[in-house]
Amino acid sequence: MNIVFLGAPGTGKGTVAARMAADQGFTHIAPGNLFRDEVKKESSLGKKIKEMIETGVLVPDEITNQLIKKHIKKNNIFDGYPRTLNQAETLDKLIKLDKVILFDMSEEQIVKRLGGRRTCPNCQAIYHMVTMPPKNVGKCDRCMATLIQRKDDVPDVVKHRFNEFHQKTAPLIDFYKQKKLLFSVNAGHDVDTVFNAVKKIVKK
Repeated sequence: MNIVFLGAPGTGKGTVAARMAADQGFTHIAPGNLFRDEVKKESSLGKKIKEMIETGVLVPDEITNQLIKKHIKKNNIFDGYPRTLNQAETLDKLIKLDKVILFDMSEEQIVKRLGGRRTCPNCQAIYHMVTMPPKNVGKCDRCMATLIQRKDDVPDVVKHRFNEFHQKTAPLIDFYKQKKLLFSVNAGHDVDTVFNAVKKIVKK
């Protein structure tokens, strides 16, 4: 089974995708994580991607599609991909999609949520200082690395990313509606509620 999680940054796609992967045996494919892996390598491509991420600019389709192709397995959850119609058309040529789940959330909620988000720079685990804090303040539960606030989680950058989503990604809502693949969940609820709602959709 192949599923796309569609939604603006900060709607909880990554957290739910990771839980679904662990619970249901999916491969979690997230361009953001793939980009950060490239940045860690400090390659010329990684340096270009780092600059784009920190300013909230979407990485070009050509680079994104290339990285995605390398990681596709049998059962996949695509978290934050596709983000443009070009990427959607590329994905259609690679695999058959079963469902697309839209994580619906307001800009105000997203800015508030991302303001409290902290990320592990080592294993990419995500926390929230209010709704999902680590057991040890400032430390990752998995590997005890010091948590950071990503530069793309700063309010001004978040708003820019939200606008980018509506300009380039929102058209995918109509694209997948026409294919009768689109389902929607209210991403403003707590993680467990959203996870259970997604799980029900996947099992339909």
